[in-house]
Amino acid sequence: MTSNSTKKFINLPEKCVDDALEGFVQSHNNVMLVENHRVVVRQDVANLSKAGKVTLLGGGGAGHEPAFAGFVGVGMLTAAISGAVFASPPPSSILAALRAISSPAGMLMIVLNYTGDRLNFGIAAERAKAEGMRVDMLFVGDDCALTSGDKSAGRRGLCGMILAQKMAGALAEMGKSLEEVKATVTAAVKNMGTIGLSLSPCSVPGHGPTFTIGEDEMELGLGIHGEAGVRRMKLLPAAETVSVMLDHMLDQKSATCFPLKSGDAVALAVNNLGGTSVLELNIVTMEALRYLEKKGAAVEQVYAGSLITSLEMAGFSLTLLLLDDVRRSCLNQVTEAPAWPHVFWNVPRNNNLPKLREPQSIAAAQTAEQSNAKLTPDGRDALQRAVRSACEALIARHDHLNALDEGCGDGDCGSTITRGAKGVRLLEGGSSTMSL
Repeated sequence: MTSNSTKKFINLPEKCVDDALEGFVQSHNNVMLVENHRVVVRQDVANLSKAGKVTLLGGGGAGHEPAFAGFVGVGMLTAAISGAVFASPPPSSILAALRAISSPAGMLMIVLNYTGDRLNFGIAAERAKAEGMRVDMLFVGDDCALTSGDKSAGRRGLCGMILAQKMAGALAEMGKSLEEVKATVTAAVKNMGTIGLSLSPCSVPGHGPTFTIGEDEMELGLGIHGEAGVRRMKLLPAAETVSVMLDHMLDQKSATCFPLKSGDAVALAVNNLGGTSVLELNIVTMEALRYLEKKGAAVEQVYAGSLITSLEMAGFSLTLLLLDDVRRSCLNQVTEAPAWPHVFWNVPRNNNLPKLREPQSIAAAQTAEQSNAKLTPDGRDALQRAVRSACEALIARHDHLNALDEGCGDGDCGSTITRGAKGVRLLEGGSSTMSL
């Protein structure tokens, strides 16, 4: 697949993560960097320790922005650590992060379920315990693409991580114990599922695309680093794409299926993998809501936007979380984390979406009637034939008009005129008399 994904606004590939973190901290006045480490920490961290609250550390490789630094703030993470692009941070930096957020109430590291992260965060946890710190780990594996847990490291961590961090942050803010925070969020992760899909690869700075894919293909179930999915298939319209994804996710024959039943209350996260336009993401959100409505699910909250990306990959993921009173309350708690999205709460059922019919101007209607009244039947027929012929001529020259427009504009003149001509034809077909 032809791609410009290797073109990036960076200085040097080896400095891009440090430069990005410095830019983030300089543009957000509630966080600071730990010297000599890629660690972003809340500026009020000392107050948390004094208040006896659990502190939270999230992180992983860079390239998933706004994760994880974007979710540092009151009500979410206390600190976030970054490795190189798509690489787990080293244990020495993770340990430095734990020292920066040390609290007598304990620290919880929320970690994506990848081998490198499990190893490095685990080593850092053991070293922290040896220094007398109280620390625990919670692994998030929410991938529903794999049909079996055999011959794998388990479910991969995907966008569900962000919902887990939000719930943990709310619980920690409430003053819950380390054990309570971990147990509550662990139970939530077991009732969570995600599936992703991509149209194109991304590229790590300084390197080429992470994989190749045909212009007319898309890949179902890939990971956030470009790991292989479950299958390639031909490009489909948005509605069919969403159906394929959620059908796979809800397949009860799969060991990793999401256990959705009619009447279940759920939260939905529609995550941009980095290169999907807002226009497309809104369409996908609409189709996901329609699908879940047909399944009898009560979608109470919708989170749509860039949550955990894969650099500039053109694709998206869908995450579902079964809600109960505790999870609902945690998700609804206010947070100051800058990347937490605006939330649509208590989404109306699809068939009750409010619509406003545009009223026709009385004067315009009277003018149309007067115009038609002045024409004889033969005159109206002749006018309709002329308009019809003009519309057909414009539609036939769609490509030629676009080509002309490319020389001085954005190349859509033919497309715009064609839409108008087709609209006139529909108007003619819907009435025995065209109102002009």
